[in-house]
Amino acid sequence: MQEILYVVLLIAAGQGIFLSVLLITDRNRKKNTYLGLIFLFFSFQLFDLVLLNSGKAIDYPYLVYWSLPFNFAFGPILYFYVSQFHKTSNNKLRFRWLHFLPFAIYTLYILFFFHFQSVSDKKAIIEQLLAIQINQQFTDLSIIDFIFPITIYIQLIIYLWVSGTKLNKDTFDAETRLWLKKVWYATLIIGCFGFIQFGFLWLGINLQPITGYIAAAIAVYYIYYGAIIFFKRPKAVFANKKPKYQYSNLEIAGEEKLLQSLENHMVQKRPFLNPDLSLKELAKETGLSERHISQVINTALGKNFSDFLNAYRVEEFKTQLFNPANSHLNILGIAMNCGFNSKSTFNTVFKRSTGLTPSQFKKQNLS
Repeated sequence: MQEILYVVLLIAAGQGIFLSVLLITDRNRKKNTYLGLIFLFFSFQLFDLVLLNSGKAIDYPYLVYWSLPFNFAFGPILYFYVSQFHKTSNNKLRFRWLHFLPFAIYTLYILFFFHFQSVSDKKAIIEQLLAIQINQQFTDLSIIDFIFPITIYIQLIIYLWVSGTKLNKDTFDAETRLWLKKVWYATLIIGCFGFIQFGFLWLGINLQPITGYIAAAIAVYYIYYGAIIFFKRPKAVFANKKPKYQYSNLEIAGEEKLLQSLENHMVQKRPFLNPDLSLKELAKETGLSERHISQVINTALGKNFSDFLNAYRVEEFKTQLFNPANSHLNILGIAMNCGFNSKSTFNTVFKRSTGLTPSQFKKQNLS
């Protein structure tokens, strides 16, 4: 049974490497280099887990411990990946290399401590570490073996915090935010398992291989989830080859002025009450360009045209619902007067906006 598990993990690791190569070498989507490195990290971790827990590390000592330096790179990689989709980011982060300085230092340490050693010395190091783990003789570990993990977890906490802060800002479209949060939570969960394992090691208790297998399961899930997204719906979460409005002549200042003008028109003239309102008709009413209206709704608000109109309709419904003049109308009748043209669309949009059904919203606000 355990051999089957090892095969599954190795296949997943191979899939992760294949996916990372596709992402890193795609010159049209350079932003996804960071995502490719994330999948590469997951894959290296799986290889190390299988080789060390199966005992094959002794037979293939040159294949293990390549994932160790990535522990210092994972936090910065996550941060820069999230930053690429942050609409207010200029994507020209200065001194980016400084974020990877701990990674470089630890890479040199691992190279000299392990990878540059002879095969026999590599085997001796692996046997020693495995013996410490099996016999739970953790007092035999050097001070460096404790300092590096502590530094890794402190660094990871910092990058998770700054990445999470960016994600909580309203500068991502819904689908991209969902994907980025999945990657963020994967990092958090795997980091937590590693931290718990290290804490118990400090107390002289070895939780391996249980924690390793749980972290591996999470890594496998994200490798295959990422593969499905990449091949079936790449535009949902991966950077487009060219920015949608890269040739637009609308500057940032002009965009803000246009948005203000558009919002004033929506509040004063309430064109959203027309269920058949189109982008072309709104452009004609406001005297603005269709393309510019679409651009400002997409880039400044992170919405499409339909979501933009429905947001006003939902707010109008909330106002009209408790208007005594509408007491003769049921919920659907009021919704139709607010610009919605079908019951299903209204219910879906309202639930997504408020987290409640229209009936629940009415009951909650009457009680």
